[in-house]
Amino acid sequence: MEFTKLPTDSFYIFCCFSGLWLIYYFTNLYFKKNNQLNNSILTYSKEAETSAIKISNLEKQSDSTQCEIKLAVQLFEKKYKIEYGKIKEIGLEELNLTFDLQKEVIEEFLRIENLLLIFHTKINDAKGDRALSKIQMKELKRNLKYLKTLSFVTAIMLTVGISITFFGLYSWYNKFQLYQDKLTRLNYEVSLKKSKVDSTLSKNISGVKPNSSQ
Repeated sequence: MEFTKLPTDSFYIFCCFSGLWLIYYFTNLYFKKNNQLNNSILTYSKEAETSAIKISNLEKQSDSTQCEIKLAVQLFEKKYKIEYGKIKEIGLEELNLTFDLQKEVIEEFLRIENLLLIFHTKINDAKGDRALSKIQMKELKRNLKYLKTLSFVTAIMLTVGISITFFGLYSWYNKFQLYQDKLTRLNYEVSLKKSKVDSTLSKNISGVKPNSSQ
């Protein structure tokens, strides 16, 4: 098949619709991802605010718990004349305490240990919230970077899509549709002239009288 006989009108129509598809696809993708990121930013902002308040409260509580622990240890050592750290090292059996005193020391010791447990739990919670906040910030930065790249790619593809669409429409109209319009107009003019000629011939034929027989 010769190149001049190829169905190039279909090619130009294909270019036009391909360009329109690029415009639709990347515009839709950009706005979809942009909405998702805006929702992520809104969610992160709320979570970050809540996390900051929680961390602040935990730090205040941990400070007060730490002061309470120090005071409890000081009172314990002053009251029982026992170093708090020794109980963990040697145990109560080595202290030669009476049963009632031993019971009282154990209760006080367990109370302080419970305070220490609460203190460390609050510290770990604060550390966990900080770590989560850092992860969320990292994810948000990654999404912002992705959206920036997507914006650049979308701008390029929109330019390509518009260019292809314009090229397809312009080429199709100038190389085919314009020719078809001229051909249609020419056929109409020829048909009109032919009708006039036929009408004139009909009139001339009807105006000629047949010769009378001799």
